[in-house]
Amino acid sequence: MAPQGSPHRLGTGTGATVQRTGLLWNDVLLPIFPAVLLVACVGTTIGLEPGALLLWPVCAVLSAYTVARRRDQSLVEAHLDGTVLSVRRGDRTHHCDLSATGDVRLGTNITAGGDPGFYALSLRDTGTGKRFRYVLRTDDAHALSSEDLGLLAAALEASPPSHAKAHQVAARLRRIERDGHEKSSSETVDWSHRISSP
Repeated sequence: MAPQGSPHRLGTGTGATVQRTGLLWNDVLLPIFPAVLLVACVGTTIGLEPGALLLWPVCAVLSAYTVARRRDQSLVEAHLDGTVLSVRRGDRTHHCDLSATGDVRLGTNITAGGDPGFYALSLRDTGTGKRFRYVLRTDDAHALSSEDLGLLAAALEASPPSHAKAHQVAARLRRIERDGHEKSSSETVDWSHRISSP
């Protein structure tokens, strides 16, 4: 754990740094589809074909998915200074005081077939009000350590009781810290009463 008053670097790995976790063929092929669709959209629009009305929304959704996946697969640098989380991606840094936010979600990163999956926090920047995401992965493309998960959970637990979402996410992080993942409902149910004696 970082000394009091010293920012703690989250996601420090023990192996070689991996800038992107996505499969190479996904990185190469996925951007092609929006480009092909865009050409088709322009062609059908110029030709005043009815199919243009369908192609434009599909192109927009696929483009947004491709951009979001690329964002989630990229390496970031994250620090926790007390309860303030800072996430730097490229030349942009987002900040969020986890003890003061009531707007936090825990989901997973956006993937394509074969990409590794990680949990991801969705937060709102304290200064700009814009949403940003922090994928809970290490520099060497492994799941965030139990220590780091515990620090994030503790920061969220410092929020007021009225911030129900923050406390719900903190509880989920505690379970992931303990079990390594979120157990499904079938894993948490006690089936012992259903097992008959021999």
